[in-house]
Amino acid sequence: MGKFTENKERTLTQAMFTRRLSGSMGITYDEAERIVSEVKRELVKCMLDGLCVKWRGFGTFGAIKHKGRIMRNNIFTGGKSESKDHYIVKFRASDNLNKLVSRVLDRSFTSAE
Repeated sequence: MGKFTENKERTLTQAMFTRRLSGSMGITYDEAERIVSEVKRELVKCMLDGLCVKWRGFGTFGAIKHKGRIMRNNIFTGGKSESKDHYIVKFRASDNLNKLVSRVLDRSFTSAE
């Protein structure tokens, strides 16, 4: 399957996800929206504090620091260019989640034929 690529027909926006969550939990849209927002806010706070968040059976969220570097010969400017240290957010799915998704997708692709 390769790298993740967004498939617009099969992508949920946050609002769509919130509606789905409210329907499956039997709560109002506003309550579901508060839950989704609070989970996102808390994840970001943890990563800003330098913590990784591990959810058993789901995966791990974390911020990883990428070191800056100096490129000697920049073909555009003819001189040196420098990139600064920066952080990126990573999510590593658990083996359980990978197996579950693979099993479901394998079944849906074989039955579609």
